[in-house]
Amino acid sequence: MAKILLISGHGAGDAGACGNGYREANLTREFVNILAPKLSKYAVVDVYDQNRDAFQDLCKGCLNISNAYTYILEVHFNSASSAAYGSEIYVVHEESGITVEQEIMKHMANFFTLRDNDSMFDGVKRENFGVINRVHSLGMSGALLEVCFISNASDIHTYQSNKYAIADGVVQGVVDGFGLTLSNDQTRSEEHTS
Repeated sequence: MAKILLISGHGAGDAGACGNGYREANLTREFVNILAPKLSKYAVVDVYDQNRDAFQDLCKGCLNISNAYTYILEVHFNSASSAAYGSEIYVVHEESGITVEQEIMKHMANFFTLRDNDSMFDGVKRENFGVINRVHSLGMSGALLEVCFISNASDIHTYQSNKYAIADGVVQGVVDGFGLTLSNDQTRSEEHTS
């Protein structure tokens, strides 16, 4: 069975980006806490300690991630000028497969404009960000999802109005990308309630 780690960006004293009355660290925790139970119907899901900041842990040499995960998804909310908008997802330059990220972005496109910078307009970008780069060095696949722009009033309104449906889309992207099916426990539970 697939094993997935969800990481909430920022926190532990680092608010992350702030905009439109929101703090990124609060939003990343909210979104991960919505994602986790939905995704756990298909995979074993762990959540990185939300009292910590994975990037700070990386910088201090105490990022505690074993190499037992099928996939690691780090959640962030973007920030720039109030005119910047949209959703994007990052993998490291060395990542050979981006099927999961493309599937996630297909669903994000139902809510946000996809941001891109190459000839394949799929919302997937490459950057060796700290945590996902470390994950890759441990032999695992991972991605950093920028849900939308906290600095854009329309983006954050869309998020707040649709956060559960957006989470459903991210989950479906992971499910489609990995070809996951409902876990045995979940299948039995759903058959029992049918």
